[in-house]
Amino acid sequence: MANNAFSFTALTGGAAGALDDLIHTNITDGDLAFVTVKSTKKSYVLYYDSSSAADESTSVDQIVINPDSNAGNGRWLGTSVQNALWDNLRTALAATDLSTFLAGLALKVDHIWVPASAMTPTLTAGAVVGSEEVWDDGTNDNARSYLLFTNSADRHACFDVVMPSSWDRGTVKFKYYWTGAAGANSGEDVVFELSGTAASDNEDLDGNQGTAIEVGDTLQDDDNDKLHISAASAAVTIANTAALGDLVHFKVSRDVSEESTSVASNAVLFGVMIEINYTNEVAAW
Repeated sequence: MANNAFSFTALTGGAAGALDDLIHTNITDGDLAFVTVKSTKKSYVLYYDSSSAADESTSVDQIVINPDSNAGNGRWLGTSVQNALWDNLRTALAATDLSTFLAGLALKVDHIWVPASAMTPTLTAGAVVGSEEVWDDGTNDNARSYLLFTNSADRHACFDVVMPSSWDRGTVKFKYYWTGAAGANSGEDVVFELSGTAASDNEDLDGNQGTAIEVGDTLQDDDNDKLHISAASAAVTIANTAALGDLVHFKVSRDVSEESTSVASNAVLFGVMIEINYTNEVAAW
């Protein structure tokens, strides 16, 4: 026998349209009732349990309605639709830190790829523009742009980015894509770091860089023909308080003094991936 579904405009009151006015002999176990109360703007979903003798209740946690015509067992059981949604939210909040949960709702990220070919070696202790197609085995002709960073001293290169207008003007993160040149050995490590400064219209182009943030990575291949992608960095703070439309100047450096078992050759840098947070709406010019 199929169950019935009823619709009402009140939980109690004993008048036409109220759930408790429905005669209990017309209800079977498992029947459903949908109640929408206009005055409170709340909706309820209940089912009929013919064996229940629970006390009648309209608390926020559990709705129990006893048909007025019934002196024995049989109760409508359920909760408000709104309370069910809040229960799910409370469960989610209980499983995580509130600040983390709320931050996750608002956080949006994007990524910007900057190839080595877009970088300029510094005048002092600059990286060297690669001139060899070392990943071309004569079959696939895979030529790539890259910069060489020696293991004898720190080397540097710079690049500029005008960030998307949606950028929150806050910190960024980065990963670098690299490998070792001939002579490097599996298990050796390299450390690259990134810093940045912003310049607005009519501001100094030679502003101080922010604090450089470093990330280490380990060479996994003796043949030096495998791509390596570092872990993500910690937050990099852009100096000089970035504004919309600023030219953000980045410096990427190999910091050999921080390498415990330094790659015994040039480190080959293909580029860096910049991660930005974006929360701002984009306005037309």
